[in-house]
Amino acid sequence: MVARELFRMEATLRQHVSDFYVRSRVDTQAEAEAELTNLLFFSRWPLTDPEQTMRELLTKGPRQVCQYQFKKNDIVWICKSCQKDETCVLCNECFQDSEGKHEGHEVYFYHSQAGGCCDCGDEGAWDPKGFCNKHGKSLTNPLECIPIDIQNAGHCVMSQIIQELVNYCVHNFNCFDIATLKTSPPGEEVGYDLLLHNDDIHTIEDVTNALASLDISSGDAEGIATRVHSEGCATLGARSTLIDVTTRAEILLAACDPPLQVSVVNQHYTTREQTVLTVIHWLYRMAQVNDGMCRMICAALTVTHIRDIYVTDPRLSKKVAMNLHHLFLTLMADQEFKIASSTAYALAFSQVANLYVNGVGTQETCLFGLSVQFLNRSIYVDGMCYNYDFLTSVVNSLQNILLPTRGQFSTHPILLHRKYNPVLGDLKVIFTLPDTSRYFCATCIDQMLTVFRLFQFIHPQTREVFRHVEFEGREWMHAFNLYLGFSSLFDYLVNWFVNDTSIENIEGPVLLDPSAEGVEATSVFDPSSVEILPTAMDLMLTIISAIVEWQEDQTRVKQSFLDGGGQQASKWQTVACFPRDGETVTPSRSRYDDDGIDKSDGGDVELREGQKVEARY
Repeated sequence: MVARELFRMEATLRQHVSDFYVRSRVDTQAEAEAELTNLLFFSRWPLTDPEQTMRELLTKGPRQVCQYQFKKNDIVWICKSCQKDETCVLCNECFQDSEGKHEGHEVYFYHSQAGGCCDCGDEGAWDPKGFCNKHGKSLTNPLECIPIDIQNAGHCVMSQIIQELVNYCVHNFNCFDIATLKTSPPGEEVGYDLLLHNDDIHTIEDVTNALASLDISSGDAEGIATRVHSEGCATLGARSTLIDVTTRAEILLAACDPPLQVSVVNQHYTTREQTVLTVIHWLYRMAQVNDGMCRMICAALTVTHIRDIYVTDPRLSKKVAMNLHHLFLTLMADQEFKIASSTAYALAFSQVANLYVNGVGTQETCLFGLSVQFLNRSIYVDGMCYNYDFLTSVVNSLQNILLPTRGQFSTHPILLHRKYNPVLGDLKVIFTLPDTSRYFCATCIDQMLTVFRLFQFIHPQTREVFRHVEFEGREWMHAFNLYLGFSSLFDYLVNWFVNDTSIENIEGPVLLDPSAEGVEATSVFDPSSVEILPTAMDLMLTIISAIVEWQEDQTRVKQSFLDGGGQQASKWQTVACFPRDGETVTPSRSRYDDDGIDKSDGGDVELREGQKVEARY
């Protein structure tokens, strides 16, 4: 009898949620959220005031982690004595409520530029002795404060809400595939609209000129371009048939190189978007009530759900994307959700990075802002790297970013707009973990050195000696910015050199649990083939060898000056750079005399059996 009642309740609640998403009427946000809250109390219907019932029932359980999201100009506190790393901070309210717990500590504060969360209550980020009086009260099971009848209804409501949210994100993503939409079979006879979306590549002038291809006046085009820049997107023209709208979309795409970001949506788009925003805001409110409600929402968000949302994130509207990010930041107070979110991020990274560097999405709304929540903790990073090849995905993305720019180093949009920065930023955060940076040197250093080769001589500058240079070009700035981004990684990459074990080879990580609900590990770590982590000398030899190999390639392809009809020998000079084990070698004098004639036997020095390395200057 109980099972039959639960089945009937589940079917009823799922139908209510589905109807809530697809109905055409528009309620006020308060009315819509009250309707969703009412569904949680299905077993207690009828209720005159579901919001009051919510406040009475769900304010009993504590919130373990503060997770306050900083706004612009908020005061942010740093305590060097309590924080686990430099990214860990407290909000002003938690710091003031600490009642002298930071007395005598090295404490600083600054004004936030918006972004990030308060870590009070998170033992992985902050010393529990420095928690405020409100947070850090650990619960063995957060759901204990939620009555069982509300848990049963909540499971049905949350799971259906999340599934409908994922369906919306995937549908919205597919609306950018103009070619497929144009050839799709005719469906419901509704009107369609053409949407133009913001990006970081095109200027307002670029957009204005492109809109002229649709016979839009310059004044209207400039207004549309300005609205797209500020609001994230704008509708172009009146509602029409699918064929007409997709044809206009193709004209607009061809009017600009690289193409603008456009999508084709039906007449229900605005209503659906408002419904989705209402649902996200309601979930955000529920997650902040207490840890029990937060856990109910997190339980409905499987790794597959989170991955699907992450993959579609670059094409979500500005409002939806930013509200989703706020929701996810709040849910990351739950450690189980953080683990699921980090796994989903590893699985979605390549696709998200590829979209972003090709102009989809903006820096303001991109997904990369969430990654700092888990990339600075070994408990999350180990699973990402050892079970899901996250480091390989990052390096492959860097390679894919830079490959298209060859030959266009001074003009390519990827370099002009520094689209590589978020990828480098993720590496910098992850390299704060010495064990991870050493594992990277064991598994990805060859790929990374290949990436470095891609932009050698990115902007070689030559001195002008025969004429006056009236204006200096600024193309070198793009090369310099790229250089700064990569060079800033080096100190982090070798931070494990200070470890006592850096002078000896050691075994890599042990097998981690690859299980994740709804997702199989893409590359489960095999303990039978343990990775041997390199020594500091191994890494330096690898880097020197790559430099020598690159220089030899340059020597072979470089055109030398002709003198008397014969080709001059290369002016690259060679010195022995590393001794045999236990020996010292003094650098030899130049291999070539002033005439370029080889007067040595090569200058090689044997490091160990079968390995030779040269250094050139």
